Amino acid sequence: MLVHFALTFTRLKLNSTVMKAMFVPDAPLECKPPVVKRKMPPYSGMASCVAHFEDAVANPPPPRPPFEDVLQRKERLRLEAEEEHKAKLADSIAAWDPLKPPKPTNGDITSDAYKTLYVARISYDTTAHKLRREFEQFGPLKSLRLVQDKDGECRGYAFLE
Repeated sequence: MLVHFALTFTRLKLNSTVMKAMFVPDAPLECKPPVVKRKMPPYSGMASCVAHFEDAVANPPPPRPPFEDVLQRKERLRLEAEEEHKAKLADSIAAWDPLKPPKPTNGDITSDAYKTLYVARISYDTTAHKLRREFEQFGPLKSLRLVQDKDGECRGYAFLE
């Protein structure tokens, strides 16, 4: 029991020295001189700047545009589009000739859809020359369009007329 008492006493002694070291005060703070604030210039009115302004009588400001809310803007844009469409339609009606056949709207694909043959499942290695040679056995071709992608590769179908 004496040994146990001696061990606890040493522990307490060590603990008390560690505890004392934890609560030792630091060096006092260094005193610094107070911050000197610079003096702000005094406030002045606008009277000194009036000479730089434009003369409102000689040069009046431009008038403000009228304010329109969202619904008014939508209505104005709709009316503008309608007027533009009417003008375009009037031009089309003036240029229309009922006796002249219409131009093909699909570019170089075909001029008559009822005389066009759609050929699908063509090999990707096929060229327009090979396809023309195969189909000219059955009659003359007016046009042949082999559909290709952006890189110039065959897409596997064509239009013949």
